[in-house]
Amino acid sequence: MTDFEGLEALGLILPLAALLGVGLRRLGLPPLIAYLGTGLLLGPLTGIVSPSHSVDLLGEVGIALLLFVVGLELSAARLRNAGLLVLRAGVTQVLLTAGAAWLLGPLLGFTGSQQPIFALALTFSSTVVAVRLIADRRALDEPWGQVSVGVLLVQDLVVILSLTVLAGVVLDPTAREGAGLVIGIVRALGGTLLLIAALALAAKWLLPRLFTWGQRSLETLFIWSLAWCFLSILAAEQLGLSVELGAFVAGVTLAQLPHGPEIERRAAPLASVFLAVFFVTLGLRIDPTMALADPRALAAIVAFALIFKPLLLVLLLRPLGAEGAVMAALSLSQLSEFSLILAAVAGEAGLLVDDQVALLGMATLLSMAASALTFPLAHRWVALARRLGLIAEAGVEAVEREDGTTSITGARVLVVGMNPLGRALVERLHAHG
Repeated sequence: MTDFEGLEALGLILPLAALLGVGLRRLGLPPLIAYLGTGLLLGPLTGIVSPSHSVDLLGEVGIALLLFVVGLELSAARLRNAGLLVLRAGVTQVLLTAGAAWLLGPLLGFTGSQQPIFALALTFSSTVVAVRLIADRRALDEPWGQVSVGVLLVQDLVVILSLTVLAGVVLDPTAREGAGLVIGIVRALGGTLLLIAALALAAKWLLPRLFTWGQRSLETLFIWSLAWCFLSILAAEQLGLSVELGAFVAGVTLAQLPHGPEIERRAAPLASVFLAVFFVTLGLRIDPTMALADPRALAAIVAFALIFKPLLLVLLLRPLGAEGAVMAALSLSQLSEFSLILAAVAGEAGLLVDDQVALLGMATLLSMAASALTFPLAHRWVALARRLGLIAEAGVEAVEREDGTTSITGARVLVVGMNPLGRALVERLHAHG
């Protein structure tokens, strides 16, 4: 292999990733697959590039900026608008999917401390892929599209908690069982609470004045937001926490400011560039021979993502109706970029062996590609779900209450014109269920 460093490596990585991205885009595949494919092509398949410290550093910046942007999306208003259905479906999906994956893990060779990492890796769906699929269908403002994005937000919160716990394990590599494990996790959770409290106080008393003064220049606003991000990362590292956690909390604190949407709009493209480098570095480390050494395990993981997870989501999202539930479930039927991040972090910590990291990486790549290819056929899956009786369109049913009044369930009412009469109708309909 030829060791390319810094700009030399980027001179190969970014042009090839861009070309592959354009080609795969024509096939309806997300760019993330192009980035992983670039790593596979330049690394294990041809031996042109090997992983290097400088390229890994750029990839680490990409992870931090990704979590920073995710945090910027978690404004208080957006969380309030998520709704009870999103919260219930998101939490239930995480618990049931993780539980099923926990049982599957030992059958595929993931035992002991590897089991929870495997379970979490199979739980999450890809924000990058799902949002692209929904946006391509112009459905981000439709109920099922909003619910899908809301479920992704719930998963993002679980990701942060998972990275916090994983940081607690990494703190003491020699004690990963029993009391040592508990002490490491408690230490990480304590550091997390301290970091959140410190940044929350700064967000309340310092950031509003600072960013209000700097809002005259959008460039200054953006630079200050990045400075806040990396300052939070520094604070997290001093507390023995993960870089990802520091960046995420920094994003959440800035999301509560009036300037949050503008910061998010400017930070997202920068995060995309560095994130591309990160996924290329992951591709450099995915040895196809290792990943394909156990084809049954690979097929089982991909089937779990493409079949079990969407079937579960269809049942949880029944209130959306047949089409909405199936569309939302199919948009989330893949493994996540966070699955790759968890596997990579666990591999570096020695919790997963190389062939397990390669297996999860290849399964993620295949599930993303399959999800992007099957989603355009969603109308056929809707018809199949109806025939199987998994879901049916909501009907209108009148139910007598104990007090003698009637509750209308399953109704779909569209009120055109929210004048005083319209508001009165809505209030009366809502009162009757």
